[in-house]
Amino acid sequence: MKKKGFTLTEIIVAMVILAAVMAGLTNVLVSGSRYLLHSRSRMSSAELGKLFLDPLQNDVRQDSWVTGNNLTVGTRAGTPVTLDGIPYNASYDISNHPQASGIRKVKLTLNWTEPLPFQ
Repeated sequence: MKKKGFTLTEIIVAMVILAAVMAGLTNVLVSGSRYLLHSRSRMSSAELGKLFLDPLQNDVRQDSWVTGNNLTVGTRAGTPVTLDGIPYNASYDISNHPQASGIRKVKLTLNWTEPLPFQ
């Protein structure tokens, strides 16, 4: 009588193939989660950029524009803001516009450290 079933070699080969497929799926899941967290942080930073630029509007006033305003050339640090446990730090680089006199250019840089997924 012939017994039907899988040999030990066939089971080991099937387990190796299953492990390779599961490792690939896990990698896709982790990469997708990192991309989602990164996209969420970028969206938050874009909205926070508006919040960080609001205090500069107080320095630009029409009544003191000719005599000089408080928007002086140099680098400033903004007040850090924490959103969803992620601290966002802002720094302003204020310079004179290279092509127009009396106009200042503001460059806002936001820095944050993204958390790792599954922590």
